[in-house]
Amino acid sequence: MMISRDEIGFALGAYRNARRQHRRDARVLSAGERAWHRWSAARWCAAFGRAALLEPFYRHGRVAELRLRIAEGRYDVPSEDIAEKLLGRLIVDAATA
Repeated sequence: MMISRDEIGFALGAYRNARRQHRRDARVLSAGERAWHRWSAARWCAAFGRAALLEPFYRHGRVAELRLRIAEGRYDVPSEDIAEKLLGRLIVDAATA
């Protein structure tokens, strides 16, 4: 799976925000408040899912350009970039585990 620098930043930001929210919500809640929080979280997840579906899964122009470069033998990825992506993926996996 390919993951961009922006996606890593977004994932880490979302994780930090969720942790902050969890700390704020750590106080004792009544049954009604717990139900409200579950409903609110479900509503947010549904909205997030709808927004994610509106975004293109990949950039068609970029994919076509990369396919052409690979076919012509002009595609080279610096090892530093590969290492950065691998470390970013490990960070996201560790942060969300």
